[in-house]
Amino acid sequence: MSGADVSVIIPAYEARETIAAAVGSALRQSGIAVEIVICADDGVDYVSLLARAGVAASGIVQCRSPQPRSGPASARNMAVAHASAEFIACLDADDEFDDGRLARLLSAAGRDGAAAGPTREFDEHGMLRRTAAPDHAGGALSVADIASIRMPYFPVFHRDLIGPGWPCLSFAEDMIFNVGLATRVASYAFVNEATYSYHRRAGSLSFSDDTLARSTRAYGEILSYLDDCPWPQAARATVRTIIEEDLRRAKLAQNDRGNQADAWRRAVSTPGSRSL
Repeated sequence: MSGADVSVIIPAYEARETIAAAVGSALRQSGIAVEIVICADDGVDYVSLLARAGVAASGIVQCRSPQPRSGPASARNMAVAHASAEFIACLDADDEFDDGRLARLLSAAGRDGAAAGPTREFDEHGMLRRTAAPDHAGGALSVADIASIRMPYFPVFHRDLIGPGWPCLSFAEDMIFNVGLATRVASYAFVNEATYSYHRRAGSLSFSDDTLARSTRAYGEILSYLDDCPWPQAARATVRTIIEEDLRRAKLAQNDRGNQADAWRRAVSTPGSRSL
């Protein structure tokens, strides 16, 4: 293991315009030693790009997906394989850590094994739209909290808890990974002060012209995954109930003639998130 307290893994695809801000937010974290591991899923030399942008490249590890467009799950798994710290933190290349986030989560993950904080969703105009957080008092995430939110949580976790890693699904691979984490710890800590800024990205499954059709196919993919995943029966049943309901609602919304991304959001409820 290295001298870093935490390895921040960043899957990067067409991230030339955003990765400097993402990496900068990780390097600004105070009180801890951070290793940055970027997995390029598009063949770009992001270390050189960052150096040209004035971001110090020393201490940044770069690897590449086996082939371009392997997807975020494959890129995250590859990044973890190249990470050297005992704890892993997840960051997407178009998002940012808020100040002080990693130190707060690292303390909780050191106690419980895994920890996450609120995810603040910003639209394409930089407006804060929603905040993902449990709708109950308490400092832990349940399987139901994770599966019902329809927004990602970005954890810090002990690398020994990675299990099979991120599944190569076309949708909600982060949710599936987080549920897996929750089944491997006694308590999945939630730290209200450890916020994360998540930015909508045009063209992603949740924000595209064919969101409803793509999500319908993806829900079927998730249900097939649940048939054989190594979770306790109660966790599988909870996630299956939520995904089956979302699939039913997405199918009913297929005739919506409006914006497909908006129709999908109207179709699936979002308990546990605070709309702003």
